[in-house]
Amino acid sequence: LAPDGPIHGRARVHLMEKSFFVVDRAVGMLLGDPGQAVALFREGRRAFGQDGWQAFLEAANQLLRVRNNGEPGAPVDVFYGTVDTLRRARPDTDATAILERLAATRPRAVSYRAAFLDGPPLIPVLNPLLPAIVRTAALWSGDGRPVRLVHDRQNMLTPDRIAWIEEAARQAGVGLAGLRLVVAREDARVQVADFLAGIARKIASDELNGRGDPALTALLRPYVDPASVWGDARSRALLAAPADLGPTAPAAGRR
Repeated sequence: LAPDGPIHGRARVHLMEKSFFVVDRAVGMLLGDPGQAVALFREGRRAFGQDGWQAFLEAANQLLRVRNNGEPGAPVDVFYGTVDTLRRARPDTDATAILERLAATRPRAVSYRAAFLDGPPLIPVLNPLLPAIVRTAALWSGDGRPVRLVHDRQNMLTPDRIAWIEEAARQAGVGLAGLRLVVAREDARVQVADFLAGIARKIASDELNGRGDPALTALLRPYVDPASVWGDARSRALLAAPADLGPTAPAAGRR
């Protein structure tokens, strides 16, 4: 990772803090206002306690997941029941004000779940890979030169989803010239990327959980994509480069 290392200036990592990712996707889908996700995430645990906040995260995760056991509408009932319980327990907090808005979104959640009866969606809300690939292409084509991406083979990257990636990139004005799938063990580029991702996950997770090594965090900082999905303010400030600390672009790590 050091400035004199072989990948410095030639690699980026897109970090993801999973708890914040769930809140970000739930609030974005239900309210159409992703900016509220940061406020709810940062106040939720303090407002509702560890158990209450954990119940909200689990209910939101089940609501958004494509696959759930039991009745199709059960995740909707659980989520809004949890929201109502937390609202009644702490009616006077800023986080509760956001839950008040969420409580009025049940019809949208019902429609979201009902759509699964026709089959799984092409782009699952809780899968970060596809938009992250578009982001990768945007990053490396920023100088105006189109890029071709190489990715390891996996079931998520079906021909239909690759077509979605290419179309999303085109609509965003991103210079993606193609995406090629390879066998990871046969391609050194993918192996180096996986190695870097593992290092970044370890350093970012330690920083998130209060066990960070200042020297390692400083070495990782230049590699962190400013469009990462990260809600924890303390660790974000340490992981993000100074120019990336605007309130609308939380840099994130993965738990």
